[in-house]
Amino acid sequence: MMTYARGSKWMSVRQAARAWRISTATINRMVRIKFFLPDEYRKNGTHNLIARQVVDTWVTTTQAATIFGLTPVTIRAMIKNGFFKSAEVRKNGNRTLIDKHVLKQWIKTAAAGELIGVSSGTICKMIRDGFFLPHEIRGNGRTLFVFKPALTNDEDKAV
Repeated sequence: MMTYARGSKWMSVRQAARAWRISTATINRMVRIKFFLPDEYRKNGTHNLIARQVVDTWVTTTQAATIFGLTPVTIRAMIKNGFFKSAEVRKNGNRTLIDKHVLKQWIKTAAAGELIGVSSGTICKMIRDGFFLPHEIRGNGRTLFVFKPALTNDEDKAV
């Protein structure tokens, strides 16, 4: 078995599979069907290597569900219903990866309330009253998400 140093630009298929909690066969299949961009993987003899940046940037639907506090089924429904923009998702067959940095920019209304010291009901009222711009809110049926920078970086919006 080949192992690669933590600071290395490349990781083995086994390391990538462990990070994403999927099988090594799935990673090798993703390479074979050109799921990754050419600079995101390479061959080292008979072994595939995956760029560490890819594993650090993209998460599976199960990992996204953990970040959002939802189920993987709900995350897949959000993808299907257009919650995420096409540049934020990589999909090929049954395998879907979501940009982790995008995920961390969206928070549920309850977490948004905690962040600025108000209730989730107050956040919902702020949404209804037009406090947030349309692109700063995304919904998934019963669950609303607020763009985190809209809560913390805009000096014109005082709570």
